[in-house]
Amino acid sequence: MIKEYNFDEFAIASRSQWRDKLNKDLGTDLADRISNWTSERNLKLSAYHDKEDVNLGMTVPEGVNRSWKYLQPIDLVDTKESVQDALMNGADGLLLNDVLIMSLDAVFEQVAPEHCTLAVTTSNVESYKKITTWCDQKIGTQNQSDFLLFYNNDKISSTVTTAHQNFMKEIFHIGSRKGHKVINLDCGLVQRNGGSVQLELSYLLTQSVYYINRLIDEGKDINSISNSLFISTSIGSNFFLELAKLRAMKILMTQVLQAYGIENFSLPIHAFTSSLSKSILDENTNFLRCTSEAMSAVLGGTDYLTIIPHHSLRFASRIARNISNLLKDESNLAKTEDPAAGSYYLENLTEKLAREVWKSFLDIEKKGGFEAAVSERFFEQEIEKDLEFQRARIASGKRKLVGVNDFGNESEQIPIDKHRRERVSLSQNFEEIRQQVEEYVLEYGEEKRPIAYLLGVGADAKMINARFTFATNFFNWSGIKVKKIDEEEKLGVTSIIICCGADDDYDEATVSPALLGLESSIMVLAAGKHNSAASGKISSWINTRTNRLEGVRSVLMEMGVIKKSSVL
Repeated sequence: MIKEYNFDEFAIASRSQWRDKLNKDLGTDLADRISNWTSERNLKLSAYHDKEDVNLGMTVPEGVNRSWKYLQPIDLVDTKESVQDALMNGADGLLLNDVLIMSLDAVFEQVAPEHCTLAVTTSNVESYKKITTWCDQKIGTQNQSDFLLFYNNDKISSTVTTAHQNFMKEIFHIGSRKGHKVINLDCGLVQRNGGSVQLELSYLLTQSVYYINRLIDEGKDINSISNSLFISTSIGSNFFLELAKLRAMKILMTQVLQAYGIENFSLPIHAFTSSLSKSILDENTNFLRCTSEAMSAVLGGTDYLTIIPHHSLRFASRIARNISNLLKDESNLAKTEDPAAGSYYLENLTEKLAREVWKSFLDIEKKGGFEAAVSERFFEQEIEKDLEFQRARIASGKRKLVGVNDFGNESEQIPIDKHRRERVSLSQNFEEIRQQVEEYVLEYGEEKRPIAYLLGVGADAKMINARFTFATNFFNWSGIKVKKIDEEEKLGVTSIIICCGADDDYDEATVSPALLGLESSIMVLAAGKHNSAASGKISSWINTRTNRLEGVRSVLMEMGVIKKSSVL
């Protein structure tokens, strides 16, 4: 007979017991560093949570759609056949812009708007009128509720202009009668420009109050207003924090609407995968980030999802769409309401975010609200601080971006295009360095590509191999070719030597024989902790505390490959 287990055979460890064990096994300093840390905007996080950390009174409202709908972006290269193919193979709707609206009859000839979601990005009332007329002709003038209107806007300052207010009033007048979602609360604008999760949510709350009050002042009914609202957000690569963001978003917006007398009402949320986390240094890795970000969105409870592939592959849109298909049909993530519920960590993080953001929201309102914050450039200034914080962590190596500051792809073909910086990117400073290296190679030839030669020092094979790996990942994202030294090869001026071995093996007696016969004018570095007793031939050191961006830049400047002013 098989014994039944009730999972009560072992005593439950308390928080203090868990911490005591961690201290004993790892030491107090290391235990503290891995169990407690500070995220963006001084958000205190911990590795251990139990039921005492969860406030059972704070619940996440249900979403609008039980299963998310995938909206596929359509661009100028798409034909009516490719649009139909998208809708037949996983897309639940289409996302189009101003230019494509002019091709409605040709490209969307076989689209039945009553069976799919239509989303439009525009700031032109005439474009909106054109597509609504097309919808009216296709399905009549009523029951067109699954329609989202995004504003073609990339600047916070433009949200309070007279032109934008007039646009919003006119499209509300048209769309509210048709059941369209035309008041876009685009907090993703903050995230895409480098703002933190807390700042994005604060922006959402104060922006929503501003829009609602403006429409009420125009004599609009609060029920019509709430039915016209939807949220648009961008999802970054911090998996748990982004997941908790969407859950906190639902709680906070429900609280805002309750202040206007709207009970038991959830606003639909549309989530884009973010451009902020994507890099041209490793395009294939962008797909993996898209998957992680899409998972954060659907686990957090998004109602609509769009995955921007950030990849030049011909079939990139199909692969992006199939990420959603895999999450929905193979992973079955659409079959559970709030799958993150019950996790002590996520419940605590959701509550912590909601409370911090609500305080920030009240502070902004006391200082004049959204319009005052925008006119005084409050959000822009805070975004700049958050972006600098994130870039500094990546430059120092404290935060890893695969393919950007670690595990670089030397074979990636980087386009030499100085005008690629149309979007804000966390990897921009690293991309600038790689671009300068590729421009240098293009001008002087592949034989002049900078090289970092790895030189094993001493007899500790384990440490030699470990530091080979570290030094390779330290340099290879930049376009510097990293290879083990070949005694038969002649070293050029655009090369360096990196000594790799145990710290105790960097003395003169060990390093000098290892360097014997090699070009003396070549810069010699060592991978490891700085040692005052080390050989005088070692001019610099790299280790886990070295700023990767500055370290590689200084080496390239010493080689004459890049100039100081060439990198931001």
